[in-house]
Amino acid sequence: MLLRLIFSALGGVILILVVYTLLDLLSLNFETAQTILLGFIVGWLLLIYVELHKISTSMNKQ
Repeated sequence: MLLRLIFSALGGVILILVVYTLLDLLSLNFETAQTILLGFIVGWLLLIYVELHKISTSMNKQ
């Protein structure tokens, strides 16, 4: 479970870098790129929270 969390974290970081690079290449105005990036970061943090919540509930059941 912890390994899956680490891989999702790495995947999230790579995804953010790829999106940021694509937005930079498309040269959208910076505020739009920043807003989209912030949205990705918030969504990624939410996913990590959900994974940690699943881990804690499964440990409580054992």
